[in-house]
Amino acid sequence: EIRVERYTMIDDERFIESTDLHELSKKPLMLIIEDKYCEMCDDFNKTILSTKRINRLMKDFSVVRIDAESNEMIISPKGEETTINKYVKELGITYRPGVVFFDENKEIARVDGMLYEYHFGEIMRYVGKRYYKKFSGDFKSYFANRTLELLSSGATVNVGK
Repeated sequence: EIRVERYTMIDDERFIESTDLHELSKKPLMLIIEDKYCEMCDDFNKTILSTKRINRLMKDFSVVRIDAESNEMIISPKGEETTINKYVKELGITYRPGVVFFDENKEIARVDGMLYEYHFGEIMRYVGKRYYKKFSGDFKSYFANRTLELLSSGATVNVGK
């Protein structure tokens, strides 16, 4: 299989440069997984990650972006030393960009496919505001409840945007 380089990661002040994911446990962790072969990473950064709502929600997280191809050593949220490449394989994330959300060094949710901004934002809110504790880890119940709450308040919910 021939893979074509399609993407170059650019510096982003919203992302923390850290190789110790375990030490970032004060806030939930949003781990963004990209690589140079990623077809959707540029779009993800320019559309979803650039909205006002997503930027507000990002404040609840330590946000770290990693290059899935890297052999750099890291310490995983569980405190295990490994390479980034091995860790990404261990997570089983093959889609790029992949996003894994952790809190208290435990995986809470993951996005391993492209989502619309509304869905992505609600996953961020679910983890960042720790609604996963109230809903016993059941995102579907949270999402249905949240959507109903928004609609009942008169808000417009565009699930296809």
